[in-house]
Amino acid sequence: MIHGTYLDDSVYMIEDITSGKAILRDDKKILEIIDDISSTFVLCGNSCLPRCITLSSGQVVINPGSVGLQAFKAENPNEYSIENNTPHASYVILTVEDNTYAVEPVRVAYDYEKAALKAEENNRPDWAYSLRTGKVLNK
Repeated sequence: MIHGTYLDDSVYMIEDITSGKAILRDDKKILEIIDDISSTFVLCGNSCLPRCITLSSGQVVINPGSVGLQAFKAENPNEYSIENNTPHASYVILTVEDNTYAVEPVRVAYDYEKAALKAEENNRPDWAYSLRTGKVLNK
């Protein structure tokens, strides 16, 4: 499991954020970023967007999503936002048997209102909104 990439934890492995939104990278760029990782399954995070991508190399890149904040704005390396459009937590179940595999994405309801109230207590109305909606608060 890699948060960003093998060499840089702050770089998104499968999304390009230079446009201000998370756009899926092409196969060639993802393979370049993966570099010399030879594992069949590569699990990454960072963008918090649940995705499962099969590359031309046969490798499967899985981002399980986020169990917490489902939307956020950031300014580094450029201004961008991530939105899941749901407050529910996400994860995946990867099942591997013989030469077959299955990736099951799962969304889980939780007490996000409690988390949102805590965000408000800490002067983070933007996070409270994101926790409740999975969207970024546009001010």
